[in-house]
Amino acid sequence: MLDGTKVKARMVELGLTGDALASLLAVAPCTVSRIIHNRYPEVKLKLAERLAWILRVHLCDLCSTPHADPGE
Repeated sequence: MLDGTKVKARMVELGLTGDALASLLAVAPCTVSRIIHNRYPEVKLKLAERLAWILRVHLCDLCSTPHADPGE
């Protein structure tokens, strides 16, 4: 699941508004709002990957639970 706090923090770092991010993602602004307020638990992988690409981070950096190393 995406961590809205991490998404919002990265948006601030990049100077992106919710409307600007929604435009880049080609989604409604309410979708971005739902993501940053942790009200979109069913977000599709493709959208999450696009979000990470636009925010220029790895997808796991936006997740609420960090990806475990399979070697551990």
